[in-house]
Amino acid sequence: QLRTAGALGPLRTFLDRVAREHGVIHLSLDVDFLDPGIAPGVGTAVAEGPGLQEAFAMMRMLAASRLVQSLEIAEL
Repeated sequence: QLRTAGALGPLRTFLDRVAREHGVIHLSLDVDFLDPGIAPGVGTAVAEGPGLQEAFAMMRMLAASRLVQSLEIAEL
């Protein structure tokens, strides 16, 4: 089971609203939000943050929305 399953519902609600308003998204992805087990070298680690499976689920949802127009990745 996804630990961030609780985040997927609010993400879906947000994406639906952006689509309804004919908006687009700039995604600023700071890898600090990931579990330190997969992103150990970040400046502000989040204990029990999403693992790879959870992060992939969020990224797939964002990609499927086709609303992301630009992307910034920090601390990769």
